[in-house]
Formats: sequence, C-alpha cells, structure tokens
Amino acid sequence: MADGTSIDELISIVNPDPGDLSVRVLGPRPEGAGAGPGYGPDDRVSVHVEGDLDLATAGRLRHALHDVVGQGGRRLDLQLAGVGFCDGAGLRALLSGAGELHALGGTLTVLDPCWSLRRLLELFQLDETLRPVGTGV
Repeated sequence: MADGTSIDELISIVNPDPGDLSVRVLGPRPEGAGAGPGYGPDDRVSVHVEGDLDLATAGRLRHALHDVVGQGGRRLDLQLAGVGFCDGAGLRALLSGAGELHALGGTLTVLDPCWSLRRLLELFQLDETLRPVGTGV
C-alpha cells in the first residue's frame, strides 16, 4: 500500500480479535499410526478446520498439511465450513500446502470456503489455482 500498510495489517483491522484454530485429520489412518509407510497413494484424507485462519493461526494449518503430506497423503479434502475468517496468512498456508502437493502429483480440494477466503481468491485470481467447492462458489 502507498502508506506502507500491508494487506495483512488491513485485514487484521477488520478482524482484530483472532480466534483459536482447530485442525483435525480424518479418514484412513496411516499404516503403523505414525510409524511406518503412511497413507496409500489412493487414500483420500479429510482435514477439517474450525476457527479463524489468520496470521496467528495459519502456521498450525501449514504444519498439519505438511505432516499429512509427509506421511504420504496425496489427495486432501480441506473442509473449511467451520472457518469464519481467512486473511492473507491463511491464504499463504493454503497455497503452501497446495504447492507441496502439486509438486508430488497430489491434489488439495478446498471445500466450503468462507466469504473472506472466496474474496481473497477472487482478488488475487487464485480461484483456478485452489478451485474451491461449495458455499456459494
């Protein structure tokens, strides 16, 4: 911005009180439950996220996605119906996960994104990159 304010700072003004974030991985358990080969190449892993996805919480999602990919997950459904707000940091976490999966031949499907994520995807013309599904998309 011309006055030196970043987009994340502007969005933080809109949502000054970030909430907590819950990330739950559902679906098939990796073989050995944490030790061993992990997910099979055809396993669809569902990651459910609840809360605000923002500067204060985006790292949690980034680490969770990285862990699932590290255990062999290549087909992830990211259920965001429980996310009420997403800022630029949250968008970066999603793009990071999608990029990591894409590099390995995997896919990340974004389900039921909140209004703020849909708006960010439109503004930055990323709706073709993340291909959101549901909730008025």
